[in-house]
Amino acid sequence: MTRRRRQEKPMFPLRFQKFAQALTALLTAAAVVACGGGAGELGSGGTGAALGTVTGFGSIIVDGVDFDDSNATVQAENTPDVQDAGEAKLGQRVEVEFDASGAAQTISIQAEVVGRVTATPPGGLTVLGQTVLVNNDIAQGPVTQFAVDYALADVKANDLVEVHGIPRLQAGGYVIQATRIDRRSGLPTYVRVAGVVTGLAGKVFQLGGLTVDAGSAAILPSSRMLASGQSVVVWAGAGRLSAGAGGPTL
Repeated sequence: MTRRRRQEKPMFPLRFQKFAQALTALLTAAAVVACGGGAGELGSGGTGAALGTVTGFGSIIVDGVDFDDSNATVQAENTPDVQDAGEAKLGQRVEVEFDASGAAQTISIQAEVVGRVTATPPGGLTVLGQTVLVNNDIAQGPVTQFAVDYALADVKANDLVEVHGIPRLQAGGYVIQATRIDRRSGLPTYVRVAGVVTGLAGKVFQLGGLTVDAGSAAILPSSRMLASGQSVVVWAGAGRLSAGAGGPTL
């Protein structure tokens, strides 16, 4: 995991990854966050951030790098701009803010997609138009972890799931190679999906098989423009998801 200079935290009305270039809206509308990517960053102030997959504990190990988490705050953003107490689990994607000694200060849990399963093709599932692939080959990246008493064979259409994973480009487009899949108990107020912008036309674009209409979303920071190839995070009220012959739309 390389270390690069940490970007300054933009003053968002919603709080997202420190690597984010973002767009969002009022809580009743959709939110889309354009993100950078990257591994560990160490800034001149002696602090840094790392984005990766939880691969072990003892302290917390992210993509093989050990961070002392004895005094760290663990949080999850289930609602835009609201950080709830969280619990880091094997296979989750997290952002770790650390000090100059490598001790974690904040661990932010960041799912790739939260929503209902619409299909269960062999070797994976579809959530919010995203093709999610289960990985059992350690040579291809972290093996997909499941919650206790939940496995791929148990996943059914209409299950509400939280998927952590890594975007992968395949011949048919971007997919999510899952690092962890958890079943959630109830429909959240907001659904979340991350991915790479394709087919951009104005403020309408594709994330995998999902059409995102960002016409009512405000861009954060305001100087940014949507562009094909950007990594983005989309927040939207669960009621703003609609089905159609061409696939789901947010």
